[in-house]
Amino acid sequence: MGMLINIDNGGTLTDICVLTENNFYKTKTLTTPYDLSKCFFDGLRSASKAVYGEENVARLLAEVDHIRYSTTQGTNAIVERKGPRLGLVINKGSKLPARLREQDPELYDFLIGDRVSEVELADVDDESKGADTTSVITRLTSVGANRIVVCFESEKADEYEAQFKRIAFDNYPRHLLGAVPMLFASELADDVSTE
Repeated sequence: MGMLINIDNGGTLTDICVLTENNFYKTKTLTTPYDLSKCFFDGLRSASKAVYGEENVARLLAEVDHIRYSTTQGTNAIVERKGPRLGLVINKGSKLPARLREQDPELYDFLIGDRVSEVELADVDDESKGADTTSVITRLTSVGANRIVVCFESEKADEYEAQFKRIAFDNYPRHLLGAVPMLFASELADDVSTE
């Protein structure tokens, strides 16, 4: 086994454990919720000091085989009901909202509620309907969505989502969307169910 770095990003502290063939090192750094990349790189600097006796992140990254990153912030946000209000863009006829709500109605209502918009997949392929297709973003943000999740149930979900993304960013450049990130299901998981 080569070098393995485990980083667990918590609400207050970020824990870092480094496993090598013969040794185990652990260290902590403060979590920086305003910029999680800062505590990630602070953790790597701290880990390199623990492993080498001096800060040498370049060497650490050159010698590491795997980095595992986990966070409790998402879990904490859900448990404490402090997470973002999601807007869900789905294809017409999708059963996804019903299936999600069935799992935990209270959590579904908190995270998504009535912030769901449907698009016709045929319209996503039609350049002339681009503005109409992306008007769902305006509707969702106007009812309080501060994150948009696009999830199409189709064998070609990745293609439709990529086309929707292109149209959306043509109509809503990132500087206009501001702090409303868009997440695309096919970029996060490739096991889209079409049932």
